[in-house]
Amino acid sequence: MSFSYPLFMHNNPLLHLKYFFDVGSGVCLWAGDSKTEEILGYAIELEKIDISENTRKWLTYLIHWFDTSIDWEEPTKPNGNWTNLERLNFQEAYKKGLGLLINDLSRKNYKITVDENMAINQLPEGSNFFATIFTEKSKEKISQIYESAGWKVRKSSFTDFEISQGWASITIDGNQEILMHGTVAEVESRAFKITAPLIHHKISYKVEFYDANDNLELTQETIYGK
Repeated sequence: MSFSYPLFMHNNPLLHLKYFFDVGSGVCLWAGDSKTEEILGYAIELEKIDISENTRKWLTYLIHWFDTSIDWEEPTKPNGNWTNLERLNFQEAYKKGLGLLINDLSRKNYKITVDENMAINQLPEGSNFFATIFTEKSKEKISQIYESAGWKVRKSSFTDFEISQGWASITIDGNQEILMHGTVAEVESRAFKITAPLIHHKISYKVEFYDANDNLELTQETIYGK
């Protein structure tokens, strides 16, 4: 899901920019349609866009910052220094970059589409997601299942794991049984995204989601083999 900001319209062709970050790309703007790609190319260098030097410097700073989100010695793994706080700080900086772009391009003929994983999410202060996983699989195996589904995974202790998206940060721990708990933005629309990897592998679970006032908002339970 993405969100678009249509800006000023005139007789020139509307140019569609996608604003998101990709490690190692060196850019944060991408062509959103074939007409824009024909004019500016797919990966768009900031020098091709009529923005202020301050905006250009800020977006360049964000590009280099986002490059630190992976371990460059093992590029398939996230950087352990990118904690939940670091992700939140980057999200805020991302939003500032969006505001600068909109301000600079507000009287020019652009549409800007933003990445929902960074642009609109604010993780709650406390845990609002809790789950019990009923399986003989190990915590490491559960983390690998999520990693194969596109989640970032890191080891948070000798025995426990953290899985994350831009809109969620979840710990996998427990001893006699596997527990999952953490923070999820907009839980009503993200519930299935969290349980989908478990469903795909037919792993039984019970999950609970809570609202900002710690009231139980949603419960799901799926038990296989019954």
